[in-house]
Amino acid sequence: CTKTTDFGGCFSSCVNLTSIPEGLFDNCTKTTDFNRCFSDCHNLTSIPEGLFGNCTEATDFSNCFAACSSLTLIPEGLFDNCVKATKFYSCFEGCRNLTSMPEGLFDDCRVAKTFELCFRGCYKLTSIPEGLFDNCTAAMDFSACFEDCSGLTSIPEGLFDNCTKTTDFGGCFSSCVNL
Repeated sequence: CTKTTDFGGCFSSCVNLTSIPEGLFDNCTKTTDFNRCFSDCHNLTSIPEGLFGNCTEATDFSNCFAACSSLTLIPEGLFDNCVKATKFYSCFEGCRNLTSMPEGLFDDCRVAKTFELCFRGCYKLTSIPEGLFDNCTAAMDFSACFEDCSGLTSIPEGLFDNCTKTTDFGGCFSSCVNL
């Protein structure tokens, strides 16, 4: 798939999919769209480290893992080298069993603009890593980013310090009842 530019919805609603093979997108260097790629894969339990590592042209990860309700963790290096990624709208929304994410998840995503609803409804998420958005200096929208993350008990100091272009934090931590 060396010339493929769009994997939008490719594996969406593959409800019996439990894992993604390593190297699946290694030769997909021209792909820009991963919108809904694995959305509604309710039995997906693991994602390989560096899945999108060679996808340097990727711009859209909206809804990529939305409603993957069996997913418990996000691996290190998932978005490494995704230097053109701009959209993380609802990327992990509804991953209700997600308990952790790596500290440098978005380190290479310096031009990312939207994180709206990104982790909404991740009920079992208990903490947010320090520096999660440190390199996301172009981010403009964090509305409802952590809405309904009822397992969260604290917000790391300086989480959005470098996000000086952000204009929307509406409902960012709405219904986070344990904060």
